[in-house]
Amino acid sequence: MRDSWIEEPLRAELALSGLRQSLERGIARRWLETADARVAVSEALSGEMKRLGPGAASPLSVIGHFAEPAPVPAHFEGPGPHFLHAGSLSQSHFGRRLGDLLAAFSTLLAKMPAARLHLVGRLTPVERAELAVSPIAGYVTYHGEVSYAQSRALQAGADGLILYQKGIDALPGKLGEYLECTAPILTIGEGSWKSRLEGLPHWELVDADEALRAPRRTPANALTDTLDMYEAVLGN
Repeated sequence: MRDSWIEEPLRAELALSGLRQSLERGIARRWLETADARVAVSEALSGEMKRLGPGAASPLSVIGHFAEPAPVPAHFEGPGPHFLHAGSLSQSHFGRRLGDLLAAFSTLLAKMPAARLHLVGRLTPVERAELAVSPIAGYVTYHGEVSYAQSRALQAGADGLILYQKGIDALPGKLGEYLECTAPILTIGEGSWKSRLEGLPHWELVDADEALRAPRRTPANALTDTLDMYEAVLGN
């Protein structure tokens, strides 16, 4: 499991519909209890898997998010600094609101007027309309949907990488990609997910000026070790 299935669902309709939750719980239990192996990206999701499939006898492993090494960095036009958010917002989780991201970046602009925000990934029509009328629209570049390789290159070239989550335990999956870059991690949103960043240097987006003064992070280079863990699971 990469994301919560029932307890902190990404889709609003699953959170609001008791009938849908009941049906999904039945599906989850059937799948989990007949699986040959189970993998969760966090201890929290491991716990949810146990609760959803109490009769499961297959081994359960926790293997975190990961990505291949970063490619050659992309080049951004203009002085910057350039801050990037990769991935969709409300389409990934209904609590992630573009307005919150724009508000935080607007606060940062008061300290760093040359800063630019880059949005990589799909925005809904409503989000695109909201961006178009924003007072800071001129400071934002919407790249839209790009290839995986392009997204990774843009991440590698950014001066700061924005991690946005709202009110849940799960870490955004993009963290695995971000950790293969050297730019600082900048956060938006509150919730228990932030406690899972303990030990990883990170700053609020509004404090990006402080983050840029800190030493660059060493890439995680997690691919080889993570594939070894998956091979061990498959070997069982």
